[in-house]
Amino acid sequence: MCDTIGRITDEQSVLFGKNSDRHPKEVQVLEFVTGSLESNRYPILDKYTPQFETLEKAHRHFEHPYLALISRPSWIWGAEMGVNDQGVVIGNEAVFTKQRSLKEGLLGMDILRLTLHNASTAEVAVELILTILDQWGQGGDGAFVGKLTYSNSFIIGDKTRLFVMETAGNRWAVKQIKTYGAISNAYSIGTSYERSDAVSSGKHFAETWRDGFMEFFSKGRARQRTTLNLLADAKPTWMGMRDVLLYNRGTIKKMDRSMKSIAINASFPKPTRTTASMVVEYPDETILVWSCPAPLPQYHPFVPIIFGADGIREGKDSYEAAKKRQDLTNALLRSSAQERAKAAGAARALDKRFEKRIRTALSDKKKLKEAVLQCTADFHKHEEDLGKRLGV
Repeated sequence: MCDTIGRITDEQSVLFGKNSDRHPKEVQVLEFVTGSLESNRYPILDKYTPQFETLEKAHRHFEHPYLALISRPSWIWGAEMGVNDQGVVIGNEAVFTKQRSLKEGLLGMDILRLTLHNASTAEVAVELILTILDQWGQGGDGAFVGKLTYSNSFIIGDKTRLFVMETAGNRWAVKQIKTYGAISNAYSIGTSYERSDAVSSGKHFAETWRDGFMEFFSKGRARQRTTLNLLADAKPTWMGMRDVLLYNRGTIKKMDRSMKSIAINASFPKPTRTTASMVVEYPDETILVWSCPAPLPQYHPFVPIIFGADGIREGKDSYEAAKKRQDLTNALLRSSAQERAKAAGAARALDKRFEKRIRTALSDKKKLKEAVLQCTADFHKHEEDLGKRLGV
């Protein structure tokens, strides 16, 4: 279960944030990617075959001109969240509907990545998603372990605009975010929307299409209320967005394990863990990504990545590197409360150091590239030191 948030600042600039919550055993990789279908998918799961075959058909209809930075489950081509080199940013959420899920329809994550590789603005992205839904539909099993079928909601943005799109099979509604907004694993759009499909027009979208039973167990409504309340008081900065994503009702030493927290390590009713987090901002026309590519961001720093400057690493993140971060988090959870508190303190201290280093270099591309590289080096050293302490 996940949460995605967005804000329009007083300067009419966008802030975007998302946690990706997945099965604790699932590995998620952070990658700079082209629109090629070639990818290091591992493991290969038979359940994904119908979706990938539909993806191959859809893929042929687009030119894929834009590069993207994505965070994706290692066994899927698509992504939980990402931003392209035009500044289009998208995050998706599973929502549960009474509408039928198509066995061979596209996963929301594949729809998201297809859109990133082909949309130059948020408005174009909205239209592309509607086209994809109309021609190929949505469906499939998006669970790494077990089975989970769902429709999708999205927050779609660029440097100046944010939209919420919620879907229920082939039904949909779109509204623009004027100040701040949040989506989770429950429908949020009622009667206040700018556009919808013809059948949904004039209706309360959530009440018409939601599956109340599944929505109850997802705790999506409770989490959306939490993120909206937190956003109301949060500073309009990337760190303010980060703090919303970090929210847990427990403490660093003893986290709340319910699904009502935002950064979670839950066990009931479905095992789910925050496996990656991302915040995107656009200072001085720069596409600046703050990525935590490790599970449970309470214990790991957010690393700056900038299009046009060397990022967290060149090319593709390896499965092995992502798996090691998962192992680090598991070791932390087995360690003492004091060790967890030490890791959390070090992570937030690095966030502050990275913020100061990047902010002072934004006006100079050479210095900015050097700052990103130094932050990346510090991040790797932090991982290495943590691994040595934990024996990983």
